[in-house]
Amino acid sequence: MKESRKQNNAALPKEELREKLYYLKRSIFHPFDGFYEIRFRRKGSTLLAVALLLIFGVLRCVEHQYTGFIMDTNELQAMNSVSIFSTTVLVLVLFAVSNLCTGESEFLGQEAGVLHGYPCVPSAEAVAAAVAVHFL
Repeated sequence: MKESRKQNNAALPKEELREKLYYLKRSIFHPFDGFYEIRFRRKGSTLLAVALLLIFGVLRCVEHQYTGFIMDTNELQAMNSVSIFSTTVLVLVLFAVSNLCTGESEFLGQEAGVLHGYPCVPSAEAVAAAVAVHFL
């Protein structure tokens, strides 16, 4: 009896992860329905949203360094990864905090982070595609 409960508990995080990734995909392909589910039915994951923000910040650093020489107007020796990462991520974090401070939003801090993390996915995909094209 106890072993079956342990097996059910072990399978639960996989199911939750699958559901969170499903709503991530849904927010990409069906943005209105996906963000409705994430905001009002609370289907988003804070951990996934933070991971998406961090991935977006890292991809912006990669884009800055690996942009093709024809289109790159920045000096590679003057590149500061910490500055690029912080300006990318902190702008989104400050935007989420400012939405909380206005008092117009009905959601708490956790939902604000989720709602500002998920929209980074299309931008991150575009940055990754642009860097991949530069390597061709």
